[in-house]
Amino acid sequence: SAARGELGQRAARLHALSPLGVLARGYAIATADGQPLLSVDNVSPGDRIQVRLHEGTLGCSVDDVSGEEEER
Repeated sequence: SAARGELGQRAARLHALSPLGVLARGYAIATADGQPLLSVDNVSPGDRIQVRLHEGTLGCSVDDVSGEEEER
């Protein structure tokens, strides 16, 4: 029915916007102490962070930190 088709389309849109849908497209979420990393100012060389991928999590160590201004 039309209602079932519309429901399927809405479910697909929600999945595409969900964090798990984003990870499935190849993105990652970096966290420190369970909180998302939003800025390089939140970490220093030697800090341990976690990187969540679509199929698991990596335990990582920060080797270097550089801001956008340095990359331009």
